[in-house]
Amino acid sequence: MTLPFIIGEDSANEVVFVDFEQLPHLFVSYNDEAQIREFIGSLISSLQLNNNGLLVDYALAVSARNHHLTLRRDCNIKYCFVSDDYLMSNVGSKLKFMQALLKEMRSRSIYFRKLAEGKPEKKKQVPHLIILLHDVFDIVLSSKKSIGQIFLQLLLLGKALKMHVVAASGNSYRMLLKQLANLDPSVMRKFRNQFGHDHLNIVTPLGAELVITAEDFIFFKKANAIDYQRLYPARKSLHESLSYIPRVTTTLPMVAPC
Repeated sequence: MTLPFIIGEDSANEVVFVDFEQLPHLFVSYNDEAQIREFIGSLISSLQLNNNGLLVDYALAVSARNHHLTLRRDCNIKYCFVSDDYLMSNVGSKLKFMQALLKEMRSRSIYFRKLAEGKPEKKKQVPHLIILLHDVFDIVLSSKKSIGQIFLQLLLLGKALKMHVVAASGNSYRMLLKQLANLDPSVMRKFRNQFGHDHLNIVTPLGAELVITAEDFIFFKKANAIDYQRLYPARKSLHESLSYIPRVTTTLPMVAPC
């Protein structure tokens, strides 16, 4: 596994982990703020402690009522938008946050294309970028139609560019793409061009699903899967849990920032 993180334990008390390389995106539904704060904190800690020597950057977008997050000091927040905390933010609005991600996509796309053609200016490794949308509805559903378009591009192109979306919400997100299509018909056209049909549902190859219930049960479903796996909150400490994760056996190249 390249970028493993822990999502819980099964009925046999065995640690269950998944790889961001294989997701490539994750839609998280939570019941209360404490759950999503704990999940995001655990996710970042897990990736930082067990990233196999890879550099991992983060992009964080948080709505006004959800900003009480405790982040590791050693995690590199490359882009940050907190709507009621401009000292923490390094971009000034939701639109500027998404535009920064679009610029990142374009930059990575140009580099990877040159790399495929065998003519990059200087060969380098590009870090994975984990994009944490603490409340995807608050960030993405906007009168600025370009925000929804950029979000869909992240879902469609992100894996190839090593950009991984974690889209969380306390609301049902299953109709999110349809709501975006209603706001902007070009979203539907982009989806149709990519998949060849009009099935705009969040449960698509675009991502996996993780549901945290009021009782703290965890239900996880991989992209394209039918059934959910029922899990329990991890009882082991993070360091103890990480000892269960298989190590990468192949030699990985050194990583340098974009």
